[in-house]
Amino acid sequence: MTEMIGGALFRDVGIWLPLLVALFVAAYWRVWRLEQRADVLDLAREASEDFYDMAESVLSDPAAPEEVKRALYDVARAVTEQDAGHEIYQLVLQSTLKEELRPRAKGGLTTAMDQLRRHRSDLYENAEGAFRAGLAAILLGHAGFDRKMSVTVVRSARYPILMRLVEMIEKFFSGPDGVRLSDGDTSNRPGPSAGCADAA
Repeated sequence: MTEMIGGALFRDVGIWLPLLVALFVAAYWRVWRLEQRADVLDLAREASEDFYDMAESVLSDPAAPEEVKRALYDVARAVTEQDAGHEIYQLVLQSTLKEELRPRAKGGLTTAMDQLRRHRSDLYENAEGAFRAGLAAILLGHAGFDRKMSVTVVRSARYPILMRLVEMIEKFFSGPDGVRLSDGDTSNRPGPSAGCADAA
């Protein structure tokens, strides 16, 4: 009788053990992913704080060019507005994967930044740092666990590429006619596919 019960228990364990192991592994994997996600969001918050600190030092300085201030304002909107930040992340990701993220001819923002670099290096460093921190906050906040991609795009991006990314954000907050959209209004702007085409 004892042998029969022991044999039945052994058979039951043989049936259930793989399932229990699978459930344990799945639970561990979920906890690990949640912890990783929390780490990424912590980095996003730190990047946001760095962005606001550096952006404030530029925006409060009368010598800062309007082109730079407008760009910082648009980046701030992308950091603050969840839906906009997610779509901008998609734009950057698609453009990067398609290798379409190339610098263009110098525009108003790049020219203004060049002038700052020559005449107010302190403002230039804060503005560039704010742009990088803002982009890091956007990418880390929406990239899930793809921390490597976010860090690579932001930290390793050459300066012309950085300016191109900021221009993409400015374009995102402009309507088809180029008129800047009001806060919270992105209904008339081009969609992600159009943004990627423009990034080429």
